[in-house]
Amino acid sequence: MAFNDFIQTELPLRPFVLTDGAPGQSLVRSNNPLAPRELTWVDTQQNQGFQLTMGETLTAGTPLYISNGALFAADNLTNTTVIGLLESNTSVGLMGTVVTFGKIAIVTTPGLPYFLGNKIITSTPPTSGMVVKLGQSLTPSVFLVNIAPSILLMV
Repeated sequence: MAFNDFIQTELPLRPFVLTDGAPGQSLVRSNNPLAPRELTWVDTQQNQGFQLTMGETLTAGTPLYISNGALFAADNLTNTTVIGLLESNTSVGLMGTVVTFGKIAIVTTPGLPYFLGNKIITSTPPTSGMVVKLGQSLTPSVFLVNIAPSILLMV
């Protein structure tokens, strides 16, 4: 079976179009009952996350982990279990909003992937400890949080 045969057999009601999604979009399976195998690009509009008490005062975009029911800044050497990024500046004892997936407003360099550093996000991957990709900058002021699995660097 050739590729063209597949297109004619599997997607007879829709033309096959090769296009890439725009930044901030995800490829998902269509909910169209006439084309159950169809994939489509959708905007990542809704942030996913939750609120929890802050264990320390932190700024927007800080990578976070949970300890004793509170939020703290994560780093790539000791506290590497990143659950999300802080949505806005929040003081100790107040409720902080953790974005686990979606867009937040922080200043970054567009187009670059960002990683977990020492209690910050950085566009330079670490050379020791854990490598945790946190997401990608979409514009100078919009960052897409999309946390990848951790990778332990061997020395």
